[in-house]
Amino acid sequence: MNGKVIRSEKADRQGLGAQLTLNYPITQSAWIAARCLGRRHDELYYSNPVFAHASPVYVRLRDEKIAEPASAKLLLVLLQKLAQWLQSEAYFDRNEQREEALTTLRKGTLFFERISDS
Repeated sequence: MNGKVIRSEKADRQGLGAQLTLNYPITQSAWIAARCLGRRHDELYYSNPVFAHASPVYVRLRDEKIAEPASAKLLLVLLQKLAQWLQSEAYFDRNEQREEALTTLRKGTLFFERISDS
């Protein structure tokens, strides 16, 4: 919930499935999603160990927005790295495309800066 593990369950004996029922009191607006983490697999160089994440379910309590300053700060670090990559390594046919990407990135950065200050 909001990026924090609130319940976990081990896989069945074959390691092919798991089942989880969750009854959890909601005290603030939140997103809730399921994550699965599997074993290492030598053929999977891009995701080792195997990992999956469900789309979130958003729960809004009393019209309260979901804003986690710690998550926003983490995303700001990632956006900063992405900006460096866009400026130095990313390939674009035209410089206007690079500038458009950087403008979009700046908008996202401003959005997360406001959340990180709350």
